[in-house]
Amino acid sequence: MTHPPVKWTAPSPLWPTAVGSGSSNGGNGQSPYRQPAILRFASDDFMEEFMNTVAADPGRLGEWQATPETWRGPATSPIPIKSLPTFAQRLHRLRLGLAAVAEGSRPPAAIPEGAMIPAGDLKLYQPAHQRYYLVTAALVCTRPGLPDRQLNFNAGEQTSYVIRRLQAPQPDLKPTLANLHQFTEYAFVLSAAGNRWQRLGAVGSSATQLLAEGEEKQKLFGVTYGENGRARRILAGMIPVGKREALAAAPLVSDPASDPTAGLPDPRAIDLQATVIQPWEALLGLEASVTDRFGTRAKLEDDLDDADVSASDRAKALAEYDDFLAQTAHQIQGTSFYILLDFADFLQRYLPNVWAALPTGSGASLEPGELALLNGLKTAVAHGQTFAAALHAIVNFRQQLEDAALPYPKGDTIWPTPFSLADAGFLAALPPDELAALVDDALAENEAPANTPALPLAVQQTAVDQSQPAWYIIRCVFERPQCAAQEAFTFSQPTAPFQMASFFDPDAPARPIRISLPLDTSPAGLRKFSKNTAFVISDVLACQMERAGNLSLGDLVLSVLPWPFHKSLPGDDPGSCSETTGLSLGMICTLSIPIITICALILLMIIVTLLDTIFRWLPYFIMCFPLPGLKGKK
Repeated sequence: MTHPPVKWTAPSPLWPTAVGSGSSNGGNGQSPYRQPAILRFASDDFMEEFMNTVAADPGRLGEWQATPETWRGPATSPIPIKSLPTFAQRLHRLRLGLAAVAEGSRPPAAIPEGAMIPAGDLKLYQPAHQRYYLVTAALVCTRPGLPDRQLNFNAGEQTSYVIRRLQAPQPDLKPTLANLHQFTEYAFVLSAAGNRWQRLGAVGSSATQLLAEGEEKQKLFGVTYGENGRARRILAGMIPVGKREALAAAPLVSDPASDPTAGLPDPRAIDLQATVIQPWEALLGLEASVTDRFGTRAKLEDDLDDADVSASDRAKALAEYDDFLAQTAHQIQGTSFYILLDFADFLQRYLPNVWAALPTGSGASLEPGELALLNGLKTAVAHGQTFAAALHAIVNFRQQLEDAALPYPKGDTIWPTPFSLADAGFLAALPPDELAALVDDALAENEAPANTPALPLAVQQTAVDQSQPAWYIIRCVFERPQCAAQEAFTFSQPTAPFQMASFFDPDAPARPIRISLPLDTSPAGLRKFSKNTAFVISDVLACQMERAGNLSLGDLVLSVLPWPFHKSLPGDDPGSCSETTGLSLGMICTLSIPIITICALILLMIIVTLLDTIFRWLPYFIMCFPLPGLKGKK
């Protein structure tokens, strides 16, 4: 099938901007005239703002072109154009066309292709930062006047755009329009085995002019406007900056047949660590902290004898020690029940054969790894019952509570037999690390179910180098499936290279945010949160945290006071600890509640402490008077 040659260009309202914006790009054949343009909007009504501009005054689209910005120096937001009635839009377009003819504007075909815009570190922010971006382009025929190419939907023709990732040949090399050919281009491929960045080749090579198998495509929509009495068309699509974490976490692979998840741990093992093993080890640390802090009761009695305290003070100190031990034992017992519930749910979900064999203890139909796990659960005994019996007892107890009518019966008789995971005899038979090893062997013999949760983002990112920022480009694609192979795809030149800002990017503009704290802060309520929050701490920050360990509130207050009260913080050297220790280590700290909640709680504690310290005298001056008729609920 024969078609007239086509090519991608920037929308024609932006061509005059491209002509007068710079000089040649060094022979790479790239210019704003041939590049799709990225428009930036700073309003939640960005789509209405874009449509009104195209309908009323498309020549102003250049005012919305994306430029580098931060919250310290935000880009200028153009004055939006109000929507006009349909008849007024036609008159306005005719007036603009007559004005252009009177001014002697030259036709678009005479625009040189050697012009370019100055390169810069363009960073796109997320909708949470009140920033929205549209990639815009025009599909034209290579004929005088560059008429728009009409799509034949009956023949399967369609337009879309793809996001490509750039890989630098050496660290710290920033991509520009002049050195793009030095970078390697990767396509974002979706597959059942996991998303990945598939290597294509050097930017500008023939391999980058084809779609990779399974490559993700984003749709373009068309908007028609009037120009010099002719109907023109802009193709646009929203850039999914909110998908930044998924794009940044995907691994880079060179072989299409390679598994992007190779080398990553089993998600089921991560689930076991997060819900059972780590809480269990923290429970053991809680019991050990009691002894480390207060010692044994016999040591306390010896210390009291040496101090020669009175009999009443001695009895009071021993009573407080016994009460503290009782509270700690109660906390350990309650936490043990929660861990048992989580482990029982884990077995029912991922190892149903082992769970079904627990009541009978018969493992004739089990695999070797499953049988070893079953035997370990049957032989480990604490408080007169096995681990297997305790699992079924706590599950039955939960079912009784769910089936019981309110109010619940009172007394200790409804509770299952105590089973502490901190029991010394039980730990000698089945410590946490041995249980994790037994479960791992059993999981290797069972396929993961379809609804297995994905790996936490912090674990997925271990396969990607996070030390350097990720750079991206966008190419528009015109597909003609009924044409020959060499004509099936028409790719545009890449857009200007850009980065995608994270949600907590320090340069990002801020919009008003309301933080909702958890309603249920009990252990049962906090257990509902997935342990999918991670702090990535550099070596410099880790060293600064170590230096700040001995700081007091007084040091912080004196550091902000003027002379003569000012006192510098001790150990405020901004360098890393590697200069003194020879090590340069970072950390990843994972938590089980959202990071925004953690930040809110920390700020709340700091503010309340400061206000209580400074304004402790304030309640003496407060007087409250009754106000009749002021009620929150009539």
